[in-house]
Formats: sequence, C-alpha cells, structure tokens
Amino acid sequence: MFKKKLVGFAAILFSLLCGCSSVGTVSAEDVSESFANPFTANLEVVCGGSEYSAALTRDADSIDVLLEAPTLFKGMSISFADGGESAVIEYKGISFSLESADIPYASAVSAVVDALNSAAGGELPEAMVKDGETVIGGDGFELRFIAAEATEDIPFSEITLTLPDRDIVAHITNFKPAI
Repeated sequence: MFKKKLVGFAAILFSLLCGCSSVGTVSAEDVSESFANPFTANLEVVCGGSEYSAALTRDADSIDVLLEAPTLFKGMSISFADGGESAVIEYKGISFSLESADIPYASAVSAVVDALNSAAGGELPEAMVKDGETVIGGDGFELRFIAAEATEDIPFSEITLTLPDRDIVAHITNFKPAI
C-alpha cells in the first residue's frame, strides 16, 4: 500500500516538475514570429544614462515609434520602413525622411528597431533558460523573456533587450499582437 502511494506521489511530482519546466519558455520561432507580425508594445530605453520611452507599433510596412520622453521629443513619431534602413520623422507638423543611421538623437531607438528586425528575420539561435528566464542571443544583442503572464497568443509578457557594445538596455512591456 505504501509503495503504491509513493509511486503515485512520485508520478504527480514528476508531472508537476515537467510541467513547470516548460512553463515560461519561449522558442526562437515564437520570438521571430511575434516580432515579424503586427504588434503593439511599450518601450523604455536607457542608453549611456539617457532615458527614452515610447509606444511601439509594427504594421505590415514599418515599425513606428511615438516618443513620450524625454520631454523635448515628446510627440515625435519615427516610422522605420520595413528592414529599418530608412525612416520618416514627423514632429510638430514637420515631416522628413532620413537614413535611420543618420538619426543621432534617436540612435538608441534605431538600434532597438534594428535588433527587433534582426530577431524577426528568423535566424536566431535556440533559446536557453538562465536564471529562470528564456534567453536568446542575436548578432550583438541579447533578448531575455519573462513569461509570467504569457498566454497562447502572447508567449511572453516582458522583454529585456541588451546591446552591450552600444550601452543600451531596452524594456518592452505590454507586448500584444495586433489582430
């Protein structure tokens, strides 16, 4: 009798442990698909001590960034064409186009968009779990995913993007696929 209870307990414990180990994991395919398809999110970027916050939107043709901070740039809209090489900037009724590399005050935002476009390209290495978070490294960047509030449609609830060579850390929250 004791042996049956022990085996039953071990089976329940094993299923719980196996179930918990897969909860919160994000695959490289999930990431690429999520970033390649239309979405909305909030973005907080710290670059060399400067802080930026913005609303982030991907549609079929572009990634659009609407700056909320710093105050000097509040309301500035930067629309990065698909691929991120050129951008249209709109600010206080003025609109102009530039190569994204020529946007000095938004270089941190441009770097984040480049990393997201790279991640959307589908050539990410396999995900690994570090410190309870799913981590995927890319070319010059690392993505860390928190899946605490993940659903079937949204495989992660928060993303930290680090670009160590550029001294940039970005937090992407409230990620939602556009439907």
